Amino acid sequence: MKRGLKHNYRVSEYEDRVIRNKAKRAKTSVSAYVRKAALQKDIVVIDGLREMMPELNAIGNNLNQQTVIMRQNHGNAPHVDEMKRSLVQVMGAINERLKGGDDEDGGLENHQPADR
Repeated sequence: MKRGLKHNYRVSEYEDRVIRNKAKRAKTSVSAYVRKAALQKDIVVIDGLREMMPELNAIGNNLNQQTVIMRQNHGNAPHVDEMKRSLVQVMGAINERLKGGDDEDGGLENHQPADR
């Protein structure tokens, strides 16, 4: 196959080293390695996942704060059950998206943000 088109991409020095090392380990040129990686890998786009990330991050932050409180109070953390319910609900919504579910709000209806 004749390849007459040239593409230019910006990468960091680190990314360049990683790509070159992977191509070398694969015993192929960088160009062939990048083509193979780009053409033989599917990129999965999950609609609505980006909108769920702030909620998931808030739950993670709350979990970290509760862990600190629990260690300071020798095992007592006031909002662990509430956070667990929030996390289960968000993870359920993410799983629905991964399965191709089409809830318009990502399964987060009637859900209160977990910022404490």
